[in-house]
Amino acid sequence: MGSQCFQSRGPEMPSLMVLLVLFFGSLSEARDILVGGKPNSWKAPNSADQTLNRWAERTRFKVGDTLLWKYQAERDSVMQVEEEDYERCERSKPIRGYKDGKTKIELKRSGAYYFISGEKGRCKKGEKLVVVVLAPHHHRLVSPPTVSPLTSGSRLFRARLVISLLFLFVLV
Repeated sequence: MGSQCFQSRGPEMPSLMVLLVLFFGSLSEARDILVGGKPNSWKAPNSADQTLNRWAERTRFKVGDTLLWKYQAERDSVMQVEEEDYERCERSKPIRGYKDGKTKIELKRSGAYYFISGEKGRCKKGEKLVVVVLAPHHHRLVSPPTVSPLTSGSRLFRARLVISLLFLFVLV
């Protein structure tokens, strides 16, 4: 008797499973991310509030994402460097260098990636970027909101989760 509650009622169960896999899979898809959020952002900032690192702090990077730089190839370049070289703006021993104007770099591991301009003097003016890639199963810790216990994003997620669970219970 008790085992009957776990039996499928027909072809609906595989359909539900496909929907759940698609829903939860879409939450973790890799993305193409334009550095700075717009073309020609790879430049020295006008102020401390406009640095690419401020943009990167507000962006969640995951393993498999691809960073896209769009810049004038004849006037600039991108270098991936070690942390020490990033701090010193040292261009002599890059991990990789790019000068194509449409640079794409896949983030293949979690951890920090360091980038500087390959053009003399630009890094010291602030044309540099640190990207921190979250581990595949990392859950970002966010301090609780002070005004409302639920943000609109979490409400949407919870609504989708409740609907998915309801379908699961109805079909099982």
